Amino acid sequence: MKTTLLTIGTVLILLSCNTNWIDNSNQDTVEQLIEKQQLFKALELVNEKIKTSNEDPDLYFLRGTIKTKLYNFTGAIEDYHTANMNSMKTIYMFNKGAVFSEMGKYDQAEVEFNSIAKFMDENVHFYIELAKLEARKGNFENGKIYLTRANQLEPNLQDTFYAGIYLLLLEKKYADVIDIVDNYEGSLGDSYLGYLRARALYETEEYTAALDQIISSYQILPDPKYLVLKAQILNKKGQAEKAIAMLKNVTKKYGNFGEAYYCLATIYLEREDQKMACHFKRMSEINGNNRVSFLKFKKCL
Repeated sequence: MKTTLLTIGTVLILLSCNTNWIDNSNQDTVEQLIEKQQLFKALELVNEKIKTSNEDPDLYFLRGTIKTKLYNFTGAIEDYHTANMNSMKTIYMFNKGAVFSEMGKYDQAEVEFNSIAKFMDENVHFYIELAKLEARKGNFENGKIYLTRANQLEPNLQDTFYAGIYLLLLEKKYADVIDIVDNYEGSLGDSYLGYLRARALYETEEYTAALDQIISSYQILPDPKYLVLKAQILNKKGQAEKAIAMLKNVTKKYGNFGEAYYCLATIYLEREDQKMACHFKRMSEINGNNRVSFLKFKKCL
């Protein structure tokens, strides 16, 4: 089995490995559980398998991939590192680099990508991740060059199309993002395109339209990142208490989701509650969100 797992902003490749062992409660394989977004159940099954096969690097790789989809980036990096220590494979380092990039740890992402570049010259997803890394660093022209290379390798790939819109979003070309999504034939049932559109609407302060869009996207795919954006929108609409409650509920279920802690830190910073802002700043950093370091905090004790 080999499949592409698209998370918000990150393409992950799931290694060809045996995932036919089942969850006896409903006879689903790990692959089926992942496809159904039953990620916590899939994680439990992999954890049980590791207890009896703790030297199998592919199991740690698989667990790292599931943790990435659960936004537990720190845990994912640890599992990818364990997998790589037991059996060095380019795919382990690729996913590790993609997660470092998503975390905002760009230097570490580059180390991983540089170490495998000579083996990935014909890999379209490698160039997609390089494009996003460069864009996150603000090097948009370099990002476009990598996307062009990806499109040359495999024209009209949906992941490349997604990445192109994501780059426009980072480049703050919000009108272009909205226009492309609105005119894309398959956008209505595409939760990720809906998320990108909602982000663009949020950035242009069209909060009511952004809220409607993110609610629609969440109904298609209940991804916690959508709830984080919804909370940000609610905060901008003057509903800070509701936003805080929503974010705290997200962290109860997804305890390692650094982005949720980051948003809590920003809200409390706006409210001039330094103690709570510093608390959630630390939680965000612990859980791998490097962006929190850019916030203008007073000295946190």
